[in-house]
Amino acid sequence: MHHGSTRSGTAIAYAQSLNHWRHVSLLCLCLAASLAISWSGAVPGSRSVTPASAAPSAPRHFFGFTPDFGTVSDNTLSANYKRLRRAGARWVRFGVYWWYIERTKGTYRWRSTDRFFAAAACSGLVALPMFIGSPRWASGRSSTIAPPLPTHLPEFQAMIRRVIARYGAGGSYWKKRHRCLGGQGRVPKRPSRIWQVWNEPNVMGYYGGQKATAEGYGQLLTAADNAINGSINPHAKTVLGGLTGSRSSAFLRALYKAVPHLNARVNVFDQHAYATTPRNSLELLRSLRRTANAHGASRKRIWVSEVAWSSCLQQGHSYPARCRNNPLARDETGQRRYLTRMYRRFLRNAKALRLRRVAWYSWRDPSLGRATCDFCYGSGLLHRGGRHKPAWKAYVNLAGRR
Repeated sequence: MHHGSTRSGTAIAYAQSLNHWRHVSLLCLCLAASLAISWSGAVPGSRSVTPASAAPSAPRHFFGFTPDFGTVSDNTLSANYKRLRRAGARWVRFGVYWWYIERTKGTYRWRSTDRFFAAAACSGLVALPMFIGSPRWASGRSSTIAPPLPTHLPEFQAMIRRVIARYGAGGSYWKKRHRCLGGQGRVPKRPSRIWQVWNEPNVMGYYGGQKATAEGYGQLLTAADNAINGSINPHAKTVLGGLTGSRSSAFLRALYKAVPHLNARVNVFDQHAYATTPRNSLELLRSLRRTANAHGASRKRIWVSEVAWSSCLQQGHSYPARCRNNPLARDETGQRRYLTRMYRRFLRNAKALRLRRVAWYSWRDPSLGRATCDFCYGSGLLHRGGRHKPAWKAYVNLAGRR
C-alpha cells in the first residue's frame, strides 16, 4: 500500500484517479492491492501447515499497523496512535512525501511530517518512515506518486539527507523542545534508524502509470541507499519497498540482476502478504525467503508492512460492490478468523522465515468517498463510526493487551 496495497493491471486507474490533496497521510499505501492478490492458488512447491491452537511468543516488535487516518487533527492523530499502542502495537508505518516536503524546488516545509514523527514518539510506537512520491517538477508527471526522473535523482538524494538530518539520530527535530500533539508533554527523543524506500515498487500504480521495472526501482533504491549512507546516520538501515502479489519473488530475482550488490544495499526485505487465505499469505513469505536465501541473503530479515482482509461481506453494512466482489472480502467473522490464523501461522514460522514484524492495513474503515483501493473500504478493524469489529478484539488478544 498501501496503503497499502497490492495491485496489478488496472491498478493504474486507481492511481490516476487519486485526488492527492485529500491524501496527505498514509492512504496511498494501498492503491493497487485488490487485483494483484486475486490469484487463488498457492505458490508452486508450497506445503501445507497445520495451524497451532495457540500462538507462540512474538518477537519484540512483531505487532504493528500501517494505518490510514486520512486528514485528521493533531489531537485525533495523537489519540489514534496512543490507542494503537494500548492495543498492543509496537510499531507504525507512515509516508515521508517528497511532494509535500519540497513542493517548490528549494523550499522545504516540515509541518505534516513533524506531526507523524511526534505522534509516534509520544505514543511509544517505533516509526517506519517510508520515502514515497515526487513533486511534479522532479517527476515530470501529474501524479505525485511517480518517482523522480533520473536527472532529478540528486535532488531526491538531497531531500533524503535533509530528512535524516532532521529526524534521524542527532537530528535537529529532536534537539528542539517540541510539544506532543495537543500540548501534553514534550516529544521524547525517538529518532529513526530505519528508512524504507518506496511502496510496492513492482506494480505500476506506484510509478504514476509508468511500467514498474526492476531496473527502474534498482536505480531509485541505489540512489536512496547512497543518500542514507551519506547522511548524518551512515549506519541507518535501508528497508526494501514492500513487494506485493504472487510475482514478488520474480521481481526480487530481477532486482538482483539489476543491482548485483543488492545485499549490500538492503538490510531488510518487505513483503505485502495480501493473498486469498492465510496459508497463501505464508507461502508468499516462504517464496520470498527461498529467493533471498538463493542469493546469499539467508540472514536478512523479512517484514510484512501490510496484510489484510476486509469485512465487506458483512450483512447490514454499506460497502461498495467492488469491495464485496473483491477476493479479499469476508464477513466480520471471516475477517477475525483470517487475522487470527494469519498471525498464528506467521508466529509459528517466524524463526525459519526470520520474520520480525507484521502490520495490519488499516485500522478504521474510511468514509465511502475516500477509500484508495477496492478492499480498503472494509479492511479496518473498526467500523467507520468507530465500533469495534470482532477482528479488533482478536488483534488485541494476540498482541497480549486488553
